[in-house]
Amino acid sequence: MTVTELDVKKINKQASEHFLGMKATSRSIKPVQLAHVLMNHILGYSYDNEDLYRFTRKPSKVDYDDLDEDLVKKFQSEKGVTEREINEIRWLFHDVLHEDNSYYPGSKRNSAPTFTSDWQLNDLSISVTPGRYLYTLISPEEEAKTKLEKQLKNHMDGISVMFRPFTKDAEKDEITPATLSDPELEPLMNDDYISDNLRDGFRNLGKHLEDSRDKKSLKQLRLTVKFSSFAFYSYIINRNNEIRDDGRDSLVPILLNYAESDVIEEASVNTRGKAFSEVVNGTRKGIRHELDRIGAKALSDDNVREIVESDNLVTGRSGGKHADAKDVFLQNFESEEEGSTFENLVNTLDNVNHVSLFNTYTPRNTVQTFGKNCGLLKPRGNAAKNRYYQPDVEIIETMVKSLVRPEDTIPINDFLTRMKDQYGILVGGTDTEKEILNDWNISMGTTDKRSTPLKRNFEAFKQVLVDLGYATEYADDVTMVSGDKS
Repeated sequence: MTVTELDVKKINKQASEHFLGMKATSRSIKPVQLAHVLMNHILGYSYDNEDLYRFTRKPSKVDYDDLDEDLVKKFQSEKGVTEREINEIRWLFHDVLHEDNSYYPGSKRNSAPTFTSDWQLNDLSISVTPGRYLYTLISPEEEAKTKLEKQLKNHMDGISVMFRPFTKDAEKDEITPATLSDPELEPLMNDDYISDNLRDGFRNLGKHLEDSRDKKSLKQLRLTVKFSSFAFYSYIINRNNEIRDDGRDSLVPILLNYAESDVIEEASVNTRGKAFSEVVNGTRKGIRHELDRIGAKALSDDNVREIVESDNLVTGRSGGKHADAKDVFLQNFESEEEGSTFENLVNTLDNVNHVSLFNTYTPRNTVQTFGKNCGLLKPRGNAAKNRYYQPDVEIIETMVKSLVRPEDTIPINDFLTRMKDQYGILVGGTDTEKEILNDWNISMGTTDKRSTPLKRNFEAFKQVLVDLGYATEYADDVTMVSGDKS
């Protein structure tokens, strides 16, 4: 195979496929969109969404008078609907469909990755393969899948009622559920891989789901979507360690920050940074695999220069920006002096993927944005690089329900051990956590031996569980964690 063209964006996407089994290279991958794919796969159908998007398209630019009459009639009743009311409905629909989280009408406080009928209407081309990864985890768990299907078909929340005009007469599109194929570099599932642990999490979560719709079902659907978001994030950050020949025995650490301690906050920021570095390193393996696949090992330095200079380097830019991107590419390539042509090309493509001039969006960018959108990362100041792990309340709830069955009550140390072993989550409550952080080169700095930051962090996290109703403190410093609120 003779390589005559280098397409930076295409190589980046293929690298993600080889590394993760999916194109995790879009800022459009958000919790709400993963939910659309997962829930449509569970339902086995979606509704045609053409009328919905005609109705909600650019409400600030498309006037009421320009709407087709058939769209307005969907909302007509004996009393009629005014022009102002139609425009208000259009804006509400627009907000629901375009936000990371779907809002209950009039209340942003109760926003959530959607668990309502808009996933029956949304465009499934967005986030298809990431959504299929989640379906791959949940598909063998018949109890969870069956309960979710029943709940999805029987919801009567405000947004479902709001969307009813577009589902009442719409055609159903049948969906053939599909699981994700194994990436070329390594299978998805293995006894010591995070995906296997996450599948166990879905199994336990299924035990908490009700058999039919009741007042809890919407909350349960919401928690299912939150756990799905956590699962997607966890898979991406742990994948590189799974496919390395010298991978560490422990999962990539996620140090939660609950103590009022600069030491813990800094260490949490560093574990987040370590996770992102793992994603970068895994993507680099994907780049190497893709370049090898297309025959780039046969290229000489002169061949690479010729491809660039003959305008066969696809940068995703045009005009002056394209010329600038070519210069940056060549400068990076020429600065790589010690390796072979192939290794220098791998390094160059890895480097330019992170240069804004090339307009690529890497798995690292995806996981950084997604971690914030799903409620796992909290900002420290304005800089994205300073985000640390402090999950929102509902992610904590999903952790409990995915690790503790409804009828079980376990000592808090057992619960923390499960979090550590299953998901790599640390809070400072087990003996091996300091050792794990050291193994991943995460420094805790100078500490007070009488009350270490990790111990204070554990106490603060324990209080969160108590406040949520999932933990109960007894005499003799005994704390028990239950799968259901006390």
